[in-house]
Amino acid sequence: MIKTATIRAMVFAALIAFVSSYIVYFGFTTNYTANAFSPPSFKDQYAHQVYKYRILSQYLLTRLDSALGDRFPSKAAEMRLLLQDNHASERFYYSYYYLNTFFMVLLSIVLVLLVDLDNSINIPKNEKSLIVFLVILLINLTQYVVCPYDISSYFFQLLTIFVFLKYLEKYFFTSLIVICLLLVIATLNRESSALTVSFLILLTLCKGGLSKRSLFSLSPMVLSFLITYYSLRYFIKTPDPKNVTIDFVEFNLNFYINRIGILFWFVFIYFTLAIGNSKENRLLIVAYHIISLPYIWTCFTAGILWEVRLYMPLFLGSLFLAKVDPSSFKIRLSSLLDS
Repeated sequence: MIKTATIRAMVFAALIAFVSSYIVYFGFTTNYTANAFSPPSFKDQYAHQVYKYRILSQYLLTRLDSALGDRFPSKAAEMRLLLQDNHASERFYYSYYYLNTFFMVLLSIVLVLLVDLDNSINIPKNEKSLIVFLVILLINLTQYVVCPYDISSYFFQLLTIFVFLKYLEKYFFTSLIVICLLLVIATLNRESSALTVSFLILLTLCKGGLSKRSLFSLSPMVLSFLITYYSLRYFIKTPDPKNVTIDFVEFNLNFYINRIGILFWFVFIYFTLAIGNSKENRLLIVAYHIISLPYIWTCFTAGILWEVRLYMPLFLGSLFLAKVDPSSFKIRLSSLLDS
């Protein structure tokens, strides 16, 4: 039974999500995303390279655009959109807004449920609303990079963590099946689901040690991600256009705007370490980043760090590692370092 206070907090969080999303999409115009605001231009951009494997969010966006057809005829877009895409469709832009706001509201509800997990997460009562408020606004702040998959990927990440922390011990097999299904869906949406796997590996080993139960639970989780990840790359063979090769490391280090993106990473790494409940929590955050080094390396070598959204899944995982209760852990990182 959900407590009345929790329901009030959900409504509060959902309102923040809705209001802040509307402000971001209609109070500001992206100075970054271009040529992705109409079905043809969207297809040109997202049918190639790593984008072509993010099939779930692309399907949802295009289906939503089609569903709006009768009620919201495609028409010439506002000038602010035409500046970024000569073929921009007002309806298609609204599809971005509706899709991302829908998942933002769902994310805010799961976020409230997570901070209320008093048996697993230690957050003082007066800090819970602040954390919910911060996370929602911070996620929306990163949405100057308008795309269909970020918000939904964060939702799947937090929902998987919630099921893991809330139900795995009590309903092991059912929860394990749900977690594996969520990982499959999340990977169809975006490959950053690997960071959720990193989170689950870290906490499973710390909570259960190197036991048969830990390995038994981790195996299907890891396989769910790997099988989905490599299946997408096996079955989707769309050829990529020949583009000029970019040295992303040099690009990220030498351009001021990307240095600001790197600074964002350091600021929020420090933030999660600063609010960590104990030395053990801070070590968990460090270990999480170490396990996630393949993703971090990919961001530096194949991504543009001005897209600060790239750090958000790491931030969300680190935030809850900063507040997780380690009292029942069989493996304590602080003890390993002190021995």
